[in-house]
Amino acid sequence: MASYEILNPTKKGEPRIKITVEEGYDDRGRRIRFTKTVRMKSLSDRAIKKAIKEFELEVATSNKVTKNEELSFEAFVLEKWMKLHVKKNLRLRTYQTYNSTLTNYIIPFFKGMKLSKIKPIDIEEFFAYEKDSGRKNLKGKYLILKSIFTKAITWKFISKENDPMEEIKEPNVDKQHREKSYYNEEELLILFKVLEGVQPKQRIAIKMAAVLGLRRSEILGIRHHSVNFNNNTILIDAQLHYDHEHKKFLLGPPKNGLARTVIVPDKFMEEIKEYMKEHRKQKELCGDAWEPAIDENGEPLDLLYTNPYGYPNHINSITNEWVKLLKRHNLDYINFHGLRHSFASFMVAKNSNIKVIQEQLGHTDVRQTIQTYSHLTKDFKLKELSKFDDIL
Repeated sequence: MASYEILNPTKKGEPRIKITVEEGYDDRGRRIRFTKTVRMKSLSDRAIKKAIKEFELEVATSNKVTKNEELSFEAFVLEKWMKLHVKKNLRLRTYQTYNSTLTNYIIPFFKGMKLSKIKPIDIEEFFAYEKDSGRKNLKGKYLILKSIFTKAITWKFISKENDPMEEIKEPNVDKQHREKSYYNEEELLILFKVLEGVQPKQRIAIKMAAVLGLRRSEILGIRHHSVNFNNNTILIDAQLHYDHEHKKFLLGPPKNGLARTVIVPDKFMEEIKEYMKEHRKQKELCGDAWEPAIDENGEPLDLLYTNPYGYPNHINSITNEWVKLLKRHNLDYINFHGLRHSFASFMVAKNSNIKVIQEQLGHTDVRQTIQTYSHLTKDFKLKELSKFDDIL
């Protein structure tokens, strides 16, 4: 990456510019910069671009540039993999998740190590350390490392023979120590009773997850026009994300890139309708104080889930309020996403058509639904077949 600044002319009045070329980071994480002052005949765009190109070529062909063998793991990940692959090809939420995982776990472990010198034993030691520390999401960290070294091979930074991930298997997670992940029917009944005394906005958000199987970001992305009272449906065609880099909210496509329409039970639709009426009244009362987020086209986002002035709540607000509710009413802990699993669990328990569950959840393939909830279908089948014990 190159930049320039215009300097004061020489004593003879010749224009000058200072060109800076950045070549990533050194092994200590410091930026590698090369600068050169160039006297110019003119400051035209064409002349400046020519001077920059010539200096970039000079840097690239000199011995100053860090060789691939000397490139640190951290420099490759931040300057190459994140910028050229993750940021350009993956969704904002994925970029933010990867950045957090790298910053807090992966980079600190491999800090100071050269990309080309990392061996399979180093990867094994990383996962052993993660397990001993009781940390989660080992699968996610495995996939990140797999992608990093796959790109390193594709981009010729290391050879395929030096791929440290080739013989590394995905870490096993002890299922016996997993946290409770969903509520059964009895627990859902208790939850719905508790929700009768909860503020409408929070109650609606929780039910959208537990009754409709929606993801948190999908709930936050619902706009008023998404709800159809004539046929009891909600169009799920967007997710709300927060861009920390540019400090603004953005609507992105659903997780699999495909919009879907979810069916809403009559009683719940009445609750949603009442909430939306009150939300519209709040907008009228605010008048000019109503300040919704603005989309990329300069249009206001007519979101359902906002603060009293029309602006989106913090992305984590639903989760934070959910945790407070669990503590306040002494309910068994499941994370907010577990409400989506509770929806699927309830549907499976009622012998619902697996295709209906798939479409409501937004899975691209029914096999994904079957695989995700196969443990539930197996449990319920065993329960049904155990009735033979009474006559055998």
